[in-house]
Amino acid sequence: MKIVGLGLTVLGLVLTIVGTSLPSWGTQEQPSPAHNNPTTFGLNSLCYYDGTAMECLTYSDWIDKFTPATDKVGAWLTVSMAFAIMAILALTVATMAMAGHAKMKMDKLKKPALGAAGFGILCQLIAIAVFAYGFTAEDDKETADVIEGFYDPTAEDIKVGMAMVMVIVGMLLNVAGLGVYAVMGKNPAPLLAVHPGV
Repeated sequence: MKIVGLGLTVLGLVLTIVGTSLPSWGTQEQPSPAHNNPTTFGLNSLCYYDGTAMECLTYSDWIDKFTPATDKVGAWLTVSMAFAIMAILALTVATMAMAGHAKMKMDKLKKPALGAAGFGILCQLIAIAVFAYGFTAEDDKETADVIEGFYDPTAEDIKVGMAMVMVIVGMLLNVAGLGVYAVMGKNPAPLLAVHPGV
């Protein structure tokens, strides 16, 4: 069963890596003619329909192109990215420790594996929650130096995108893997020798 826990954690790690890299944590429907090409928001960039094709820009490039008076995007995006990266690193450590524990029978690796996996799951949760904050936080037009959130009362609401779904599923797989591993992760004690006279 340790291998099952390890497998779930590896799958959760892969989904987290892929989801973190994709610029589709949030999607926002656009009016015609772009209604079939929603704008998508990621941790580091966004993609939008420019009239002929989808174009993807980092947030800093997007600000330079469309709102040069704005100095930067709010710190919440950086925080979300940082926690997503910490989740990947922690889950990588957890995966290696689980593999060492399962294959090399090293019981001293169980606690580091559980600790790293738990920390990784917490980081995933924080990254998701902080980014989702931007779905409902309205940009304060009086503070032109920073974009507080993506919400625009005149536009369609932002919905959860495919990349965020991947990270959420990855987090749930990591929780399941951690649970299986915590319950079944102890290496069995060696069988006692049977005395001939017994």
